[in-house]
Parts: sequence; structure tokens; C-alpha cells
Amino acid sequence: MLAAGRSMKEVAFALQIKPRTVAYHKYRMMDDFNLGSNAALLRFALREQVA
Repeated sequence: MLAAGRSMKEVAFALQIKPRTVAYHKYRMMDDFNLGSNAALLRFALREQVA
């Protein structure tokens, strides 16, 4: 959903979770894959065909 341009608040609302939970998982993925920006996360998602 983030790759589609939705904000963390929009994703949280759609999944019925708190925005902080979305942020936690987003930043955890960025840390796990050593990605330093939102753009890098998006490129990774597109390259790995997860988006």
C-alpha cells in the first residue's frame, strides 16, 4: 500500500491498526534490508516484485 502512494495513516486505517504499527514495520524492513530512504524501499519492493 505504501508503494502505491498511500500514507502510513491511510494504510493503518485500511488494515485497522495504529499508524505507529505501520511505521514500526516499515522502518524494520528498511533496517533489515539496509535501505536508507523511502525511495530505496520502493525500488526494493518493485525489484523484488512485492509491490
